[in-house]
Amino acid sequence: MIYLLAFLMNTTTGLLIIGNPLLAISRFGAGPLELGALGTVGAGIYSISCLGSGFLVDRLGFRRVILISCVFLGLIFPVIIFVNRLRYLFLLVAASSIGLSLFWPAIQRWLGEGRRFHDLRRKIGSFNICLIGGIMLGNLICGEVFVLNERGPYLLSTLFVVAVIIIFLGAGRGKDAAAGRPGTEDYPAEGEKHIPGFIYIGWIANFAVWFAIGAAEFLFPKLAIELGLSARTLAFLIAMIPLGEIVIFFFLRRTHLWHYNFRHLLIFQLAGIAGLLLIYLGGSRLLFGGGLLLVGCCAGMCYFSSLFYSLHRQKSKGRKSGFHESFLGLGVALGPIAGGVAARGGDLKAPYLLCVAVFLICIFFQAIILRRYRPRPA
Repeated sequence: MIYLLAFLMNTTTGLLIIGNPLLAISRFGAGPLELGALGTVGAGIYSISCLGSGFLVDRLGFRRVILISCVFLGLIFPVIIFVNRLRYLFLLVAASSIGLSLFWPAIQRWLGEGRRFHDLRRKIGSFNICLIGGIMLGNLICGEVFVLNERGPYLLSTLFVVAVIIIFLGAGRGKDAAAGRPGTEDYPAEGEKHIPGFIYIGWIANFAVWFAIGAAEFLFPKLAIELGLSARTLAFLIAMIPLGEIVIFFFLRRTHLWHYNFRHLLIFQLAGIAGLLLIYLGGSRLLFGGGLLLVGCCAGMCYFSSLFYSLHRQKSKGRKSGFHESFLGLGVALGPIAGGVAARGGDLKAPYLLCVAVFLICIFFQAIILRRYRPRPA
């Protein structure tokens, strides 16, 4: 059931990733800076809220927090339909981010219940495939629906949230019910490889790639419109990001060779840099699609690593999941606004060079952490 809930909820995310900037452009004539600010407000509120919601999950239990989140989102999404000022759209996007900041640390805390090494990897892999599959489906649906009616993505998002509530209440009293009660948990004594510093490396890598994705998802629509691409084509290109993530999730859940191995994480981050350069240099749908696909592959590795290291042999999994989501949200928050400033001079491709610089800085800090926590020979 946890996979279905994640899939349905992230379908709403996929709808709004494209729906919010398109609504801001079509209804209010938003430019790059306004679009960047819209992404920053939503993701910034999400990032800050995740810091507190992780503690809330550990204290109240994930079941109560999930239900509170869904009810709140079910009230917020339909209201967006009626906004008549850009500032009201900002407020409602911020409110929806608070609701989502309750949902994701809670469901990830549920995912980490009693999972050992190999079981945890497979569970996270399946969870991530459903998670990102929902985003990709939402992207594609939005590209079709928004052309017909700009209110469509928000009505569909509301229906998906209602479906989550019904499924959760109808089938959520099974064997996991005891796990939903608040309490403390000690991680099991396992003999598998474990390097504590990798949790920080994973968080920083996750920040870097979601900085790039935040810039792409909120600013690429403006570039696409300037180049004469349709909403359907835009949705298809943005969907390359979750497609790349799904492909990588599929492979990572089947092998443990990447665990606590910085070389693999570095290779994927370099692939993300290559994808950003393709977007910067490209002028065709093929190059844009290839670049976004590489960024998605990078995101798959960074997100999987960050979540795995946040749950594997960790106490207070809700709090660690909250920090994992907070770093993601911080990247999505800073990427659009920083990219919007970079593009303000008229160069709509400049944000992608900025993202390359952020990647390189983050890799530098990861290397410092790796050196600090590298196991010493006996």
